[in-house]
Amino acid sequence: ASNPIQALAAQGNFLYTAHGSRGLQVYDINNPINPIWATGLDLPGVAQDIAVNGKHAYIAMGDAGIAVANIANPFQVRWSSGLSSVTTATRVRVNDHRLVATDTDTLYLVNAQDPQHLRLVKRLGYQLHDLWLNGATLLLSSKRDGLLVFDINDLDSPQLLTRYAQHNEYRTVRSQDNLIALVVTGQGVQLLKHDAKQVTELAFIHHSQAIQDIQFLGEDLYIASEESGLHRVSLQ
Repeated sequence: ASNPIQALAAQGNFLYTAHGSRGLQVYDINNPINPIWATGLDLPGVAQDIAVNGKHAYIAMGDAGIAVANIANPFQVRWSSGLSSVTTATRVRVNDHRLVATDTDTLYLVNAQDPQHLRLVKRLGYQLHDLWLNGATLLLSSKRDGLLVFDINDLDSPQLLTRYAQHNEYRTVRSQDNLIALVVTGQGVQLLKHDAKQVTELAFIHHSQAIQDIQFLGEDLYIASEESGLHRVSLQ
């Protein structure tokens, strides 16, 4: 497709998509077999990533920063606010009042307690592949520093809890409870356990094909690759 969906976020019976130059698109998935387009919202820039929290969707808009949409009524989403001081936003995650966005070499910590007035709190310099926010625990897949685990309960004073760097290059990172899954380029997925200020290796899932994405779902880990499609790994 010439204008493909860049990212997805689900909440309730609705799927929200960052759809490139088409902005935000919303689908009713009450019947998952037959999703129905509900509405769309044109946004400045190119929608590259999306995170949903309660009545608001936060969209990484590339050079246009972060856009906030009110999704209280998913059939009538509307523009709420934006934050242009976050430049070249390519990834966004949100949990409670904490919002984290990145571009290729900067990490932005944003206070989203009032979605209509986002406040940039801190900039940190990291070259990143991916990030994941689990409560107040921030996981960064860094190009140079491996996996970095931060406590960002206080956005003004993020605390580095631990670092893990046993392989050459990490990509996608996901977390569920105290489990961490980390894609190792060209090799597979490293499963880790995060406890207080340390990370412990649990298992390595060998997967030679290029991995597109990974997701925890209950007691399973799903691995998506272009060549072999979807692969389920039981974590029991």
